[in-house]
Amino acid sequence: MTSARSQTALQQQLAIDEEHHAEQEVDVLEVLDQSVSTTATLGNIQGAFLPNFLNRKPVCELEPPSPPTELDGITPLVTSPSEQQLLEDADPLDLHLAKLLKKQKRKDQTKLVLKGIWAFLKTPIGVCAGIYGFLVVFWGAGLVLVLIGAIPMNSYDKKLWVEIASQILTGLFCITSLLPLPWRLIDWYNIIIIWRSARLTRQRRAKLALPPLRDPNDLPDPPQAEFWVAPGGEKLSGPRPSPSTAPSTVKKHTKKGDSPSREDGSVTPEDRAVELMAMESKAGTVEDEEVVVLSEEEEERLRRAQVKFARSQTWYRPHTTPTHHASPIKWAMWVAILMVGNSFFQVLLCADMWSWNRFNRPPWTTGCLIPLSFGCGIGAAILIWKSGEKTKRKAEVTKAMWAMLKKDEDELEERRKHAAEERAAAKAAKRHSHHVSASG
Repeated sequence: MTSARSQTALQQQLAIDEEHHAEQEVDVLEVLDQSVSTTATLGNIQGAFLPNFLNRKPVCELEPPSPPTELDGITPLVTSPSEQQLLEDADPLDLHLAKLLKKQKRKDQTKLVLKGIWAFLKTPIGVCAGIYGFLVVFWGAGLVLVLIGAIPMNSYDKKLWVEIASQILTGLFCITSLLPLPWRLIDWYNIIIIWRSARLTRQRRAKLALPPLRDPNDLPDPPQAEFWVAPGGEKLSGPRPSPSTAPSTVKKHTKKGDSPSREDGSVTPEDRAVELMAMESKAGTVEDEEVVVLSEEEEERLRRAQVKFARSQTWYRPHTTPTHHASPIKWAMWVAILMVGNSFFQVLLCADMWSWNRFNRPPWTTGCLIPLSFGCGIGAAILIWKSGEKTKRKAEVTKAMWAMLKKDEDELEERRKHAAEERAAAKAAKRHSHHVSASG
């Protein structure tokens, strides 16, 4: 009974693994698919303002293209087992990537952006963020309309509604400014360690007459390091992926029995990721190794800070990967400063709003503190978005995907020709048998 239950649980987990793509595939889709990129950006901004206690990731569903439409030369009517095999071998992810690589209209891009927004809003934290955003926009717009006189009312009512709207907005801003203040101070401390380590690395390499790092934001790990820090602060063992992008050198498997698998014959998500893109290892290559100039204590402190900061700020990437550059450390520093500034000005705003009544409170205090607090938050969100766009290696990934799809297309064309030759040989043999029976 126990083995049957464990087998059922394993099958359910494998079904979930088959439904979701591996991390490497998601990184490729984030670079090429606007809907996945929008969902990831909104999730990163939300995580920067308020930690995701529910630990739920948005799920962006990919539209499965029709194989007969996407694969030129294959008709919807299947007349032979070989054609049936060709249809089964059509990878939906490859078809989706081929569709994305084509030049799309602005209307299609807008649809993808809206699809990404909807995917984020369907999550529990996305629902809360949507309600929060609606309340901020509603009361903020109401405050502006009252101040400019767009809503006619007497002087007493105008001051009263300005006070009500200001108090509600102050309370709403406290949710995203004061509650995450402890995490923001910790993030500021960690990014200072990362920034200081980068500066020490640059100064010591110059003193030792070593060439500058290829990527000043990608600080090298020691060769004997037990793990390397992946996006999201995950500790991964083994060699780190090389920053170079390359089309897959692993031939795609045409039959389930030929694919690499676990002991029970199931394909792992890592296997599918290797099929998408071959990752070259940094370990053991002298030309790719960079000298570590930090001490063991400094290196340990740096890696600990990278793990903590990447877990809190999901948009931060400590190292360059085949799909993304390392996140700019200076931008990360400014994001942390603006986040702390958002909380600092909010503290001053709360002290101003709740220690004075509306008759004695100087008007310039709220007129200055509200824009400063709100502006720091908006500035941090813009920097997070721009950092995500800046780190994407879109040109390299696009070139690699085109090469991979071209190779798959050539292999598929060869199989089509082979299937056509088999059908022609079968027809010729059939005609020859009819001719022999007729002459006999």
